[in-house]
Amino acid sequence: LLFTAVMVSFLAFDLPDLTSPDTILYITLLVIFTAPMFFLHEIGHKINAQKFQLWAEFRLDPQGVLLTAVSIIPFFPIKFIAPGAVMIRANDYTEIPAMGKVAGYGPAVNVLLGGLYLIAAGICSIIVAFTTYDTSLLFNGFFYASGCGFFSGLFNMIPVGPLDRRKVKYWNDDVFWFLLIVSGLLALRTY
Repeated sequence: LLFTAVMVSFLAFDLPDLTSPDTILYITLLVIFTAPMFFLHEIGHKINAQKFQLWAEFRLDPQGVLLTAVSIIPFFPIKFIAPGAVMIRANDYTEIPAMGKVAGYGPAVNVLLGGLYLIAAGICSIIVAFTTYDTSLLFNGFFYASGCGFFSGLFNMIPVGPLDRRKVKYWNDDVFWFLLIVSGLLALRTY
């Protein structure tokens, strides 16, 4: 919910009337579309860690929760999204490649969701072009949610703290650059 609130807070100054039915519907769509992103990112780590028989569990970070909550404030200049993360532990150095793969699943989930939302936005455009249905709210919701997915994938590839970048880069440089470039270019295009 904190992740979703931060994503929606980016739009606070762009929404004309927060009490209009269209704005309420739009925010509701954004909540529905962006809510699964953080959860599926983290659950992607957990499920794939189990596949490689690695220990993994979600750990809430109280300082991260506080910074994420402060980031909801629309005029707060820096948005911080890190209420916690799935911690993964290898038993020995032979499991380092598996840890890199597990770390890569989270950003890959975000890019995949972003891509699915972008396709859904395209379908909304096609519907408008060939019918009389107005799908602009759906289009805007899907398009914005796709940007949130790509931005989340990109964010996890920056070299800061416990994000996924270090493990992915240590495991496979090509996968790291692929995730960074794809999520970065798509985030620039959609966000």
